[in-house]
Amino acid sequence: MGLRFLILIATFLVAAAAMAQPQPPTKSSIDELVINSQYSCVCRIVKVFGPYSDNIGANVEVKVEHRIRGEVRDEVGFLIKGSVVQFEEWRAKGTRLLAFNGGEAINLSDPNLSIFDANLHLLHKTDAIVAAARAAVRSHPGVLRIDTYWLHLPVPVARANDMPLDMHVLVPCDAQLERWAIGRLHALNVEERGDAVLILRRFPSDENARLLLQIVGDKSIDAKNEYVKRYAQDALDAWRIKS
Repeated sequence: MGLRFLILIATFLVAAAAMAQPQPPTKSSIDELVINSQYSCVCRIVKVFGPYSDNIGANVEVKVEHRIRGEVRDEVGFLIKGSVVQFEEWRAKGTRLLAFNGGEAINLSDPNLSIFDANLHLLHKTDAIVAAARAAVRSHPGVLRIDTYWLHLPVPVARANDMPLDMHVLVPCDAQLERWAIGRLHALNVEERGDAVLILRRFPSDENARLLLQIVGDKSIDAKNEYVKRYAQDALDAWRIKS
């Protein structure tokens, strides 16, 4: 049995173990949904063609009330995720949706309507959600696809909204997130510090390297939270910067 084969098997086992790990509960932010969708609109379903599939262009036809992103006709085919039963129910009830072509549809008529924005504010009102979607489009002109980060939801926010304490929110990995990370590098909450270091790894720069070097040398981080230093060191190693 050759060395190359053994390395291949070991690599496969590590990957399989990682895939088998349970993923934390995660919610998408309104910012991530709209930025990663070429077309989005407030609409109602008028026809249902079938279930979602990556191999088709549209599975429903919608009547557009407000265009959020992209130029679409007043009535247009859309591809949204969900079941045919759900689509038919929305069509029959005339449910208002905030639809993202190729992605999710938010039921704006839901009495329990809620979605986070990238600042981890939980929005409940239709006007606030639509305004947040429009603001995300304005602040990312020409961006059709953006990397994302699973940001820990602060425990007090999770508790206040009866959510799992390990809830994460999927947010755009952009300049706003970089600023958030810089502001949380020395937070008392260690999870926030860990997030901040992992986020900064995605933004290599001389200034961020200087900040991560400070974390590596921070003697106030105890052994229990040594992983924060390890995250910083891993980032510096990836940037080939000696600590």
